[in-house]
Amino acid sequence: MMNTLSVLTVNCCGLNAPVKRAVFFKWLQSLSVDCFLVSETHCATADAASQWSAEWFKGASLAAFSLSSSSHTGGSAILLHPRVTRRECSHSFATHSAFNGALTTASIVLDGASYTLAAVYAPVAAHARLSFLDSLLSFPFPADGQLIFAGDFNCVEAPERDYRGLYPTYHLQQPGGDKLAELCAQRQLVDGWISCFGSGGPPPFTRYTGSAHSDGASRIDRIYLDAALAQSITSANVISAPFTDHEAVEIRLGSVSPPRAQWRLNDSLLQSPTFCKHIRLAWLQWSNDAEDRPLATRWLGFKSHVRAIAIEHAEAANRERRALTRRIVPRSPSARRRVKRLIQLGAQTRLVQDRDADLRARALGDRPTKQFFGRVPKHPPPRPITSLSSDSGTLAAPA
Repeated sequence: MMNTLSVLTVNCCGLNAPVKRAVFFKWLQSLSVDCFLVSETHCATADAASQWSAEWFKGASLAAFSLSSSSHTGGSAILLHPRVTRRECSHSFATHSAFNGALTTASIVLDGASYTLAAVYAPVAAHARLSFLDSLLSFPFPADGQLIFAGDFNCVEAPERDYRGLYPTYHLQQPGGDKLAELCAQRQLVDGWISCFGSGGPPPFTRYTGSAHSDGASRIDRIYLDAALAQSITSANVISAPFTDHEAVEIRLGSVSPPRAQWRLNDSLLQSPTFCKHIRLAWLQWSNDAEDRPLATRWLGFKSHVRAIAIEHAEAANRERRALTRRIVPRSPSARRRVKRLIQLGAQTRLVQDRDADLRARALGDRPTKQFFGRVPKHPPPRPITSLSSDSGTLAAPA
């Protein structure tokens, strides 16, 4: 059996680059999560929203993208994992944009339970963020299900808990926490992470802005949900996400834990004559076992014996592999220097490839995102030669 519902929210820092979008979608679909609430998609046109929905899953409308004011900032989306089509599921989407902020809502009925999902992206600019959050106070959220409200809010409710950096007056420089607290009180929403773990320790940060001069971090990506629904949270996790400088936040709802993984035999062990010999001996022992014992008991004993043999042979193979690796390490200082130099050249090559990928993504519309700003090196302009000096005098360039 599976959990009742699992939700993940993440700031993707733009999806205009086709390669980045394809890899990001593939990463999301590899997760064991039912619903994804994505913020800052940079989806600016209806054609792009239709194309991206088709790329997510062909054959069913499982995604909705709210339009942003430009292809460089804003936007949010709700994506349903294709596996929900194998369950009793019905859904409908709606989008809302105001003051450079974005809100995408979905009314979903999953296995008979009704939920209202809301993916939000609050603007970076303080005045626009205050206006956007103020507009959500009167926004008519669908009332046919328990509300799950998540995304990148670009502000925190409790700076002493959710912020770390050089600015003690963070709540004054990044206002909006009071409006967000008012919205949560009006809708009777609680922080999913705090509800799961309580106040036993500080929650993990979701965005780090550390550099050589600061060690800043904040928890601007959060999941809020109805107080009654929060009682059914079974787990909460923070997951590292690719192609973004934000962490993903995941919560799971329901009282049923995931099934325990079953052990499987490594087929490559069958190529070992020694392993096959031990299996034949175990089979003969099982065949000659006492007939008065139940067959099911004898079979379970045989499987346990085979598993123990497989684990023993796998550990022996790993020991041999590690010993072989140690033997091929060069021992002379000159050979070790050559290997070290090759490793450094490989790292430099990957750095250049990452920089070229970032430049291509910037050209495709992700230019002003926080992810690509700090990674592309900025070289000073060349200084022209204006004069040459020597012992015999100075030669200046003609005017």
